[in-house]
Amino acid sequence: MINKIIYWTPRILSVLLALFFLSFSLEAFTPEFSWQEGSIHLLLGLLIVGITILAWKKPKAGAIILVFFGGSFLLLVRESSSSFWLIGLTPLITGILFYLSDAKKSKVKQA
Repeated sequence: MINKIIYWTPRILSVLLALFFLSFSLEAFTPEFSWQEGSIHLLLGLLIVGITILAWKKPKAGAIILVFFGGSFLLLVRESSSSFWLIGLTPLITGILFYLSDAKKSKVKQA
């Protein structure tokens, strides 16, 4: 049971993170924003989708990228709002969980 939770939690979190970033590209359809601003959000969302696909196939590589992304965001932005923590901690925790699921899988294969 725990193995399934450790396996599926980072995958679900990374898909939700990608959907979160992709939802910001929808603001390009309002008069207040230009299409360039929407395309930047779309690019970021597609980058997260690519990282999710990579992490799904190679969890250790995806874990490193997600931990780097979340950690660098937390170190560079340094705000104290709830959105700051959501955007920074979600990829960081997801990366750690991808690493743990890969370590758990490697341990099972060795046994």
